[in-house]
Amino acid sequence: MKETGEEGTTLFEEVQQFTRPSVSRFFKALTGIVFLALLVSLIIQKGRFTDYNKLLIVLLPILLVLNIIFASRLVTQIRTDGLYVRFPPWQSRFSVYDWIDIAEIQVREYQPMREFMGWGIRYGIRKMGYIVAASFCIEIVLKNGYTVIVTTQRVEEVNEVLKRIEI
Repeated sequence: MKETGEEGTTLFEEVQQFTRPSVSRFFKALTGIVFLALLVSLIIQKGRFTDYNKLLIVLLPILLVLNIIFASRLVTQIRTDGLYVRFPPWQSRFSVYDWIDIAEIQVREYQPMREFMGWGIRYGIRKMGYIVAASFCIEIVLKNGYTVIVTTQRVEEVNEVLKRIEI
């Protein structure tokens, strides 16, 4: 695996999120409301900290972390030169798995809690996963024996593309 910029022609792209966009928008709006409430409260209280202000100060970082989590998405691209995976905002660049380095690739059913104990970018013994709420994955076995799991919700399309490029 190497990290690189844009290279091969994109044959397939899938973007997955942990939640629906409406949930993400809700938490962004809620964070804005809590921030404004804190600002107005501090102005009205002339900088004095009340229990209400303390509650808002505790709530604000929690909401900010939730916003970052809900902004996370998994971008998977199958290109002519390999499989590209990116998990913004946690990864700034694509991780690239060149076809020449792949010993085996398949689409199979997947259980995130059983295989990786959760979601996100996950690591195990001689394997790693890019995990979002999906029940299927692209399993890549590299020639060095390392396994990479990338979840997908578009099984038929992935299988069609993989057949077309004869992997």
